[in-house]
Amino acid sequence: MKTLEEVAERQTVAACWRALTLLAETVRRHGPPPSRCSLLIGDTPAVCLDSLRPPEGDGWRVSLVLDGDSARNCPLPAEGEIRYRLENLIVLRRTSEDTLPRAAAALLELYLPYCMAPLHARRAQRSFTVSHFAQSLDGRVATDFGDSRQIGCAENLVHAHRMRALCDGILIGATTLRVDRPALNVRYAEGPDPARIVVGSVLDVEIDCLRRASPSPIILIGDGDPPTSAQVERLALPSVDGRIPTAAILRELYR
Repeated sequence: MKTLEEVAERQTVAACWRALTLLAETVRRHGPPPSRCSLLIGDTPAVCLDSLRPPEGDGWRVSLVLDGDSARNCPLPAEGEIRYRLENLIVLRRTSEDTLPRAAAALLELYLPYCMAPLHARRAQRSFTVSHFAQSLDGRVATDFGDSRQIGCAENLVHAHRMRALCDGILIGATTLRVDRPALNVRYAEGPDPARIVVGSVLDVEIDCLRRASPSPIILIGDGDPPTSAQVERLALPSVDGRIPTAAILRELYR
């Protein structure tokens, strides 16, 4: 049995996550990079870019300043407003009192910088990437038989799927596709499925596991037959000594 306090905290965490996915999607679709934004965490989440005034409604009000210069010129947070400053799009600092439950605050502070990943990409003019993997204490990412399912934990699995929901795409190699037959969709968290990106020579039949799992786009990078459906796109990038340079892949995916 769960206490009423535990149920309320769980509901707040869920509301916080919905607000974060909405923020990530809004930033992704926004044109000019915002210097500030605000969001409402509640039953009906809402986001405002280029404004420190959180949307009206019931819930927790959060504001975010994205550069240090404007932070010094910003009005003070309103009563009950939770204010953060994000330095260099990486370092998140809270600059006001925190009224969120602890678990929701931890969720917000962990994933809020990742919601701004599109701004990193625009600055560098190439895709911004995040590496995520689980490994054993002796540094292994799989058993001798290639099984990686028992490495990690339930919390790590939820984190991996949250990151999928916040990212535009998830990238694997052709060998991983053949061995693991993954779905690469979002199952352990709320949020949209990312595009699935496979690097290496891949046969059309080998991506059936991806087609069945989600209607989200499939991008194949490397030589192979032309796609047989509108869901699949193939990028034939030039290779150097049999390998496609990582920088070329990131630039092409950004376009």
